[in-house]
Amino acid sequence: MSNEFIPVPLPDFQEYPVEQMRRRAHDFYEMISKRHTVREFSSRPVPRDIIDTCLRAAGTAPSGANHQPWHFSVIGDPLIKKQIRVEAEKEEQVFYAGKAGAEWLDALKPLGTDPSKPFIETAPWLVCIFGARKSRSADGSVRKNYYVPESVSIATGFLLTALHVAGLATLTHTPSPMGFLNRLCQRPSDEKPYILLVIGYPAEGCTIPAHALVKRPLDEIVVEEFDHFLDHLEALEQLQKGYQASKRQRQLVDYDDLLVLLRRLLMEDETVRRTISSLYRYILVDEYQDTNRLQADVVRHLASTHQNVMVVGDDAQSIYAFRGATFKNIMEFPALFPGTTIYKLEENYRSTQPILNLANCIIEEAKEKYSKHLFTRKIDGPLPVLVEAAGENAQSRFIAQKILELREEGVPLDEMAVLFRSSFHSFDLEIELSRRGLPFVKRGGVKFIETAHVKDLLAHMRVVANPLDAVSWHRVLMLVEGVGPKKAQDVMAALVKSDNPYGALRAMPGRSGKGLKDLALTLESLAGSGDLRPAEQVGHIYEYYLPILKEHYDDYPKRARDLDHLQTIAEGYQTVETFLSDLALEPPDGNAAGAGVSDRDEERLVLSTIHSAKGLEWQCVFVIWIVDGRFPSVYSFSEDEGLEEERRLFYVSVTRAKRHLYLTYPINVFDRGSGMVLSKPSRFLDPVSPTLLEQLVLVEEGGHADWYSRDDH
Repeated sequence: MSNEFIPVPLPDFQEYPVEQMRRRAHDFYEMISKRHTVREFSSRPVPRDIIDTCLRAAGTAPSGANHQPWHFSVIGDPLIKKQIRVEAEKEEQVFYAGKAGAEWLDALKPLGTDPSKPFIETAPWLVCIFGARKSRSADGSVRKNYYVPESVSIATGFLLTALHVAGLATLTHTPSPMGFLNRLCQRPSDEKPYILLVIGYPAEGCTIPAHALVKRPLDEIVVEEFDHFLDHLEALEQLQKGYQASKRQRQLVDYDDLLVLLRRLLMEDETVRRTISSLYRYILVDEYQDTNRLQADVVRHLASTHQNVMVVGDDAQSIYAFRGATFKNIMEFPALFPGTTIYKLEENYRSTQPILNLANCIIEEAKEKYSKHLFTRKIDGPLPVLVEAAGENAQSRFIAQKILELREEGVPLDEMAVLFRSSFHSFDLEIELSRRGLPFVKRGGVKFIETAHVKDLLAHMRVVANPLDAVSWHRVLMLVEGVGPKKAQDVMAALVKSDNPYGALRAMPGRSGKGLKDLALTLESLAGSGDLRPAEQVGHIYEYYLPILKEHYDDYPKRARDLDHLQTIAEGYQTVETFLSDLALEPPDGNAAGAGVSDRDEERLVLSTIHSAKGLEWQCVFVIWIVDGRFPSVYSFSEDEGLEEERRLFYVSVTRAKRHLYLTYPINVFDRGSGMVLSKPSRFLDPVSPTLLEQLVLVEEGGHADWYSRDDH
């Protein structure tokens, strides 16, 4: 083939509607999650053509320069399989005798492996997968292959998937060294054997290790917050090893060690396990839905002699997967402890029945649950309210106004709470509350205007708006490399004296000169563009500030999203002066606006993430940003477990309210990349009957804000 680039139309790509994409992705996950490595094979024959078709699928894998540097040797001859087994077991004997090292062998214990490999002979097919450093092109010339290990690995993944789809079981075997495979498969020495793949039907009564069913959750296998640490993995691993060595040297353990070592002791020493178990005739565990696998194992072993365990928990409030809690613990409890009796506590003493009706409807849709129906003797109460706002600021203004109204009706501020899925969801509301003089306390995150990165960016805007703002100048200058407190003071003194502060800044000598020049150019461009709106100024400064953000903060991706939201907030302002004024406001220490009651001076509205609100209650609860993609989070869409936890999180938020419940969402949402986009209410509201909710639509006419029931229009 010619070495020239010849583009051709994409031949057979198939696009699907988004919902169909989700369904297909989910179906594939459900299918592939049932693939398991087995070590017990049947000798039943498998037609060769099936193996060949699967190999064709493997051959479609991407590869470096499309050189396809793989070779698959298919082996079904019993004599050759026997020879491979003999050679492989020789290597395995050396491996298990100590070559692997204690740490590796210890890691293999839960899998129950050993040097014996009978499956090599029993299974009908072996495929030895080789990678070639060089290969021949179509014209017969020898060429170098690129990214060989990566290419072969991808092709092997394709092959494993194809074999599973075909209905076959597999085992990836990697004896070390594997050089004997070149000889037995008659492959040249410049090809490297990577994997010996064992293929066939599982044997009747086949088992797999329980340990093999433990798969890392999505938040552990997807790098989101800390992908910028990938270049430092080796150093982090060394740090972890050093930490472990230091603990051993000093004979210290940390909290995690206490649990890990206890479980290991109970699992490995039967005498100790029986002794400890006999000391505690009855074991009671509260909030069992929040336990992790390790804690559940400890409970199970502690009860090994008597099985007298009582746990209290609510499967519908299992919301802490991000810190290791496992929903499966409470769902699998009856299977772990045969004869379990389940007592349902369905009477609710907190909320009115209209709120419980909504909660029941939400959790009824859960795919896995203990069925229950909450009821209360508090029959009467207002319907929960679903509020549609034009935008985020309209949502914030409605909540602030409703809080003031409820306050006048006698509901104390500290009996009201605003709950949200993520901390940044409250940023615009914080500004609105501060502007109205409504004091609040935030739980589950720092107040928006108190975060260092937000203060940094706003300081740049303030020195443009007011070149005499010494406090903001000091903060801005201290961010420049090479500028310390003394240098900052000297620079500010020079700027005060100069008729052209930006020119003076550009002319500063020393190792900080380049940084100060870049700063001057940024600020001068903003000062010379008086027609820039607040959001445009934020965007301009953001571009300059982003390298500084990355340099100063390890968690800069998360902080960058905060600044994205700052720009979203700025979209609601026409002038920089108003924007900066509102963000400069701090909640007062005294009363809410117009309260005038001395015994309520310490009252504060609560702003809280839902995770931080679990176990708490208020007379009135606002749950904001009930928008699909925000709640549930877009990161939960890819797997059922994540989406189901979001559903439980929504249930928890609803059941925090005693009497008043407001669910609010903006229909117009600003996205930094796409501009203003239309949103839709959370999918969790789809099955909710209109009879369970009062629906309000916010309208603004002539600068006056009002709202009406959807039923009225």
